[in-house]
Amino acid sequence: MELTFAAKLYQGNEAVVKIGMGCDQESLCEETLDINLTSKDWQEYRISLSCFADLGVDIGLVNILLESDIDAKPGCDRK
Repeated sequence: MELTFAAKLYQGNEAVVKIGMGCDQESLCEETLDINLTSKDWQEYRISLSCFADLGVDIGLVNILLESDIDAKPGCDRK
């Protein structure tokens, strides 16, 4: 399996996106995968989940869930 996302630069000629896993007090969370963005056009990035496992992430604990928007309200609160 892979984590797949699209990204692009909005400013500058290069940026680094650091991808990691949130953690609790017992987990290692300092390790990240660095993705270099170099294009102002949308590009797809694909990261094998084994890359996270190589960092010590327990893939069995990763939980990503997408659900229907039941209230149809636009909301981008980052709380």
